[in-house]
Amino acid sequence: MSDKDARDAEVSQVHEDDSNNDDSQQAPTMKPVGYFELYRFADALDWVFIVVGSICALVHGSLTPAFVVFFGDVIDSFSATADQSKLLDSVADASVIIMYLSCGAAVTSYVQVAAFTLAAERQSLRIRKLYFKALVRQEMAWYDQQKTGALSSRISSDVPQIQEALGDKVASFLQFLGMFLAGYVVGFVYGWKLTLVTTGMVPLIAIGSAIMGKYIAQASSGGQGFYAAAGSVADEVIRMIRTVIAFDTQDREVERYHKELEGACKAGERGGLIQGCGVGFTLMLTFLTYAVAFWFGSYLVGEEELTTGQVLTVFFSVIIAATSIGQATPNIKVMAAGRGAARAIFDIIDRPSEIDSLSEEGTVPSKLTGHIRFKDVDFTYPTRPDEQILHKLNIEVKPQETVALVGASGCGKSTTVAMLERFYDPTAGSIELDGTDIRKLNIQWLRSQIGLVSQTPVLFPTTIADNIALGKDDATEHEVHSAARMANAHDFIMALPDGYNTMVGDSGTQLSGGQRQRIAIARALIKAPNILLLDEATSALDNESEAIVKEALDRASTGRTTIMIAHRLSTVFSADKIVVIDHGRVVEAGSPQELLDQQGAFYRMVQAQHGHSGDDNGSSANKNANLRGRMSLDAGKAASKLLTEELDMSDSSKPAALANASSSLSSAQNTKAVEVKLTADMDESGDNDSEEAPKVDRSMVGWAFELNRKELPQLLSGSTCAALEGLLSAANAVLLAELVGVLNDDNSQKRVNAFAGAFVGMAVLMFFVQVGKFHFLAIAGERLTMRLRDMVFRVMVSKSAGWYDDPRHSRGILTTRLSSDASAVRGALGDQLGVAVRIAFTVIGCMTAACIYCWRVALVVLATFPIIILSASIEYKLISGFSTGKAFERSGKFASLAVEEVRTVASLGRLDTFVQDYAHTLEAPAAIMRRKAHIQGLVFGFFEFSVFSVWALGFWYGSRIVDNGHCTFNHMFAAQVSIIFMGVLTGQASALAPSAAKAKQAAGRLYTMIETHKEEQEAEAEKKYVRPEITGRVEFKDVDFVYPTRPDAQVLSKLNLSVEAGKTIALVGQSGCGKSTMISLIERFYSPVGGKILVDGVDAEKIDPGHLRKHIALVTQQPELFASSIKENIAYGIPEDVPMERIEDAARKANAYDFIQEFQDKFDTLVGEKGAQLSGGQRQRIAVARALVRADDIKILLLDEASAALDTKSEMLVHEALDRTIVI
Repeated sequence: MSDKDARDAEVSQVHEDDSNNDDSQQAPTMKPVGYFELYRFADALDWVFIVVGSICALVHGSLTPAFVVFFGDVIDSFSATADQSKLLDSVADASVIIMYLSCGAAVTSYVQVAAFTLAAERQSLRIRKLYFKALVRQEMAWYDQQKTGALSSRISSDVPQIQEALGDKVASFLQFLGMFLAGYVVGFVYGWKLTLVTTGMVPLIAIGSAIMGKYIAQASSGGQGFYAAAGSVADEVIRMIRTVIAFDTQDREVERYHKELEGACKAGERGGLIQGCGVGFTLMLTFLTYAVAFWFGSYLVGEEELTTGQVLTVFFSVIIAATSIGQATPNIKVMAAGRGAARAIFDIIDRPSEIDSLSEEGTVPSKLTGHIRFKDVDFTYPTRPDEQILHKLNIEVKPQETVALVGASGCGKSTTVAMLERFYDPTAGSIELDGTDIRKLNIQWLRSQIGLVSQTPVLFPTTIADNIALGKDDATEHEVHSAARMANAHDFIMALPDGYNTMVGDSGTQLSGGQRQRIAIARALIKAPNILLLDEATSALDNESEAIVKEALDRASTGRTTIMIAHRLSTVFSADKIVVIDHGRVVEAGSPQELLDQQGAFYRMVQAQHGHSGDDNGSSANKNANLRGRMSLDAGKAASKLLTEELDMSDSSKPAALANASSSLSSAQNTKAVEVKLTADMDESGDNDSEEAPKVDRSMVGWAFELNRKELPQLLSGSTCAALEGLLSAANAVLLAELVGVLNDDNSQKRVNAFAGAFVGMAVLMFFVQVGKFHFLAIAGERLTMRLRDMVFRVMVSKSAGWYDDPRHSRGILTTRLSSDASAVRGALGDQLGVAVRIAFTVIGCMTAACIYCWRVALVVLATFPIIILSASIEYKLISGFSTGKAFERSGKFASLAVEEVRTVASLGRLDTFVQDYAHTLEAPAAIMRRKAHIQGLVFGFFEFSVFSVWALGFWYGSRIVDNGHCTFNHMFAAQVSIIFMGVLTGQASALAPSAAKAKQAAGRLYTMIETHKEEQEAEAEKKYVRPEITGRVEFKDVDFVYPTRPDAQVLSKLNLSVEAGKTIALVGQSGCGKSTMISLIERFYSPVGGKILVDGVDAEKIDPGHLRKHIALVTQQPELFASSIKENIAYGIPEDVPMERIEDAARKANAYDFIQEFQDKFDTLVGEKGAQLSGGQRQRIAVARALVRADDIKILLLDEASAALDTKSEMLVHEALDRTIVI
């Protein structure tokens, strides 16, 4: 296997479906990147920040051992002199020096936090941009093997972890490293023997930390793989929410999502156990170091090799050095998690695309005539290498010639178009353009010469004008309007309240299928391409629109090379040549008349479509003329007259329909280029945040605790372990506080042994305490994350279709919220909870000990604590005001959209525009993070200044207490040591403020969504739905309807319609007249704003929605399939296990059985994301089979252009099957 293949396999591993449902399910793992590889995208300014921040962090860390030096000198002053004035002067001098240290701590701590936060923010934004750019430039064959939901969700789940691993956690790690190095330097300078003895534990501590970091990184990588898979499920379900609602499978989808979360939860729980063992091992060795140092230090004092002050200096320096390793451990976990998260991101960034859509390489011809030749082209899709799609395909399209490709669904027509766009390359043979292999041409230039209109139009969540203007760089308003007129879209656009400024909604849901298609046609026509590719371009249009647009496309094809694909044979008679394809081979080619005269495959298709038996009387010429006349009748009626009225084409001699529009741009009016704003819908979604950022009176974190109630035993166990850790830390301070008395006692050997034994006992206890704390809190935290995601996802899929029309509820925003908010809440209740409890009990224990030893000193120091607490509170509130969540939601939405619709983006030749617009969505969060970095640094600096100042105050005041005889020196020292420990831990508490702020913001958003849904459910429960017997009678009575997002555009007005059970009724009318809306109302996607819809005489609003939908089957024009097997898609919506015979029977009725049997895996063939591995007609037949398999329960059958994508034979068979079934 090549390196590239290995990397692709590794990247795609986390996206594969996991069919294992048992507890042996293992997380997919990838080798984490090396830590320094995380910095590969740092630029010169970043390195300046990193170097300066590193220096300041190291200096900041070294200030604590420096303080210990002065501390030891003071101890010796107390011990060696009886001159109180000199003693006070010595302490005063030391206090002044400590104040200088506090100023140094303030400056260095600010710089370290600000510098690393800024560097991390800049690098993470760069990584986001590079990752997004790498995604959109990959070839389509690679996308066929991925789940786009997982790809885009990594931006919101993995990149923040990388940012954490590059940010202030690194500064903290370096700060502790500075403590470690400076502590040992001081130790060796003041007592090398004692230091050397204690150093023996350091290699073991380092080895333990390294092993822990390795396994945590692996566990994190596996967990992220499951989260990516869960993100893919959420993305797919939200994208196909109407299908999910129609089949009443919300619970099933929640379970599918939950399955992926379970894998992530188990990986997180394993990570907690690993971390507990690692941290416990480190602290156990640290306490053993205390024991050794305590015992050997007393020996050196007894031998008079060191003074008490020197021993204390060495002892505390070594303790600080050893403790710093344990304090650095949480930061090591964060950095390890970042390494694990970076692997998939970096692999995709590094992956060279086989067909690079952004490549600058290749020939750019000075002239293009449009001569296309397929020469012996073979092709197989990489996902189905054993199934050949094209076999020695040879097609020639001469310059300015229109060629129509016809044939059964799945024969290779759309594949041919895709290969001409270079979405794929032939596995053999070549495709030439003007005699040059298209693989040698610049790909961006190639696509700029091609206009593509596909069967399934893709619109972006911006205005109609922007969607049309996307087809051409610097398109003017006049060109936009002219293109819309050509596509017969101008009238319906102007009828909308906002005209061309109408937002089309997510995936264009605010427009009908026909309206979307006309916008897509206008977008292709505005480009004035040399080559026009029409893949069922008019399939979604009503007859009048089709006739007009067909005429427009025919005129647009004049002077251009055009390839068209159509199942409606009436649209191909204007072609110069028709090519009939069957199983990837050309079986017939010639002009329409020639093929009719041959009475071959094309002739039989025409006969089939118009009901001719082949035995008609009369001459062949007469029959052919009759057939051709019938086929072209609809296309010709009144089209010329309508086009003349609709379009202002003053120069019909010009080859392109847009030539006149271009020539008229000299006028001043409407010549300004349209500024395409792809993020318009994202920006709009942020305009009204009332729903997303509510003001609530209750504690959001307290609400999250309530959700964690089921894990109360784990929370209590973990918190108890954390409390024991805090008390052990306080006990450690007490033992150290007694050190001076023990060392100054000439008969202290028994006490020394007892104290050393106490340290050994605490070491063993600390190991088990750490394992318990991390393990139990990881269980509680991971299960809370899983529960929150489950609850929020359940809320989302329980919403009505109209809820998703709101720009604030777009797919990208919702999936980003699922991944980021739940994790933020978990952050405050997992490790951070343990830290908070430990700090609280250590502070209580230390303050109690200080009060016992010397209450005067303790009270003076305690009086300063409100200032420290106030600074933490200020930090919390300031950070809460700088939320990046909303801005990153918008960028997440944009990324999800672009990656999902990458084919459309690539075909438009606007990848650069999307890359630039994605960068634009990151500007707002970048600015917020920059301000946040300085605020966080300033408050942290003030915090450190306060801690050092408290130490100085304690020394100064303590000396005067001793001088006045209110306290002995040993007791003052014990109180001061307790205060020092308390101050260090209080400083650590300030680091909790950012996580707490994020948790509260995230909990507020989730709380609002969940609690609002509870209220809706309570109101729903009061409705007391009925479950009547459904026979299929439907009646509309004075029905009015407007879409919630367009309240000024009346869609239905006083509509009255009655359909008897067992009868068939056809709804016809222009695109956008309300046909599909009526179907949506029957499905209860929406509720009428006036009037009633009765089902068997009962108001549909009073019928249980699940019960009603159980008896309804819906087949839409654009079928939505899940990224699973054909069998699973057909059986979708049936709760019980479906016999294979029933699935096969439904497939036969839908004329899908034969093509399914041609696949190597038959019914187990994976259809790919959005059914991309199947043709449009094949997807449609699977959707029809999905409806027919439920025939026993179905009383109402809703067909919304259900056969639009089918070839002639399939359409006949499917219609026959549907006619045998039921009805509307």
